[in-house]
Amino acid sequence: MSADAREAVQQAYQAYIEHTLQAMVNFVGEDTDVDRLWVYTDMAFETITSHPFFRLNDQFVNHGELEAADPDHEHDAWALVDEIADTSTDLELVQACRDTGSVPQRIISVYDPESGELSASWDYEDVLQGEDDNSARALDRWIITMGGKPIVGQ
Repeated sequence: MSADAREAVQQAYQAYIEHTLQAMVNFVGEDTDVDRLWVYTDMAFETITSHPFFRLNDQFVNHGELEAADPDHEHDAWALVDEIADTSTDLELVQACRDTGSVPQRIISVYDPESGELSASWDYEDVLQGEDDNSARALDRWIITMGGKPIVGQ
């Protein structure tokens, strides 16, 4: 992979993750006990879907569960979904990866809002377990490892 292609992927990822994390920070609000944010970016079939997750009081929750976990705050899960989707940065990331000839199956980004630290793991293989597996089951397996409840169901 050329240095230019690597730079294009990095710039596309940076724009994508900044947009997505900003939407998540807006969603939880300023006065929050959320101390960690995850973005599970599914790219297993060279398309892209973003899944936001949060840690609130040591509980791993998705955006739909946050309202029940944090009843003192108003959380509009559909507004978050709309805000995350309201951009082209996700499509630009997929295209930049395609241009290199190597699209990851998933990217898991972790953000600490207190320190501002962001880390990411890019998984290029072994996310799907065989031809009959799918992205939803892979996502549920990851959620379970994080201590959360599956979304789709194993």
